[in-house]
Amino acid sequence: MKLKFIIICDNAFIDQGGKLNIIQSFDNIATPGFPAIHPRLSIVTRWEFEEGDDKLIGHKQKLIIAEEKTKETIAEPPEYINNIIGLKFDREGLYKIHVYMDGEKSEDEASFEVKLDQTGNKLNA
Repeated sequence: MKLKFIIICDNAFIDQGGKLNIIQSFDNIATPGFPAIHPRLSIVTRWEFEEGDDKLIGHKQKLIIAEEKTKETIAEPPEYINNIIGLKFDREGLYKIHVYMDGEKSEDEASFEVKLDQTGNKLNA
C-alpha cells in the first residue's frame, strides 16, 4: 500500500454517509511554557492499494511521534483516524510523525512545530 496523505488536525471522523470530515488542520502548536499537554489532536492517513495488496485482511498502522510516543491502529483501509488525547511535549521543537503499515516504514512523513508563545495565550492549534 502507498500512503496518499497524512493530516494533523483538531478532529476527524467519518460521517453517516461515509465521507471523511477533517476539522481545523494545522502544522504548529503554541504554548505559554513547557512541559505542555495538547488536549486532543487527530492524525488522519489515507492509503492506496497497489497491485498485489491483500484488501481483505486487517492492516496494522503504527505512528511514531518524536520517537517516544507511539499510537497503533488496526482498521480497514483506506482511511485511518488516530485520535490522541493529552499528548505531552517536554520541549520546543519540530516533531515528526513516522508512519508504518504492517511493519514497513512509509517514505512519507508529516511534521509540526511546537513553540513558545510569547503572548501568554493558552495552548492552541
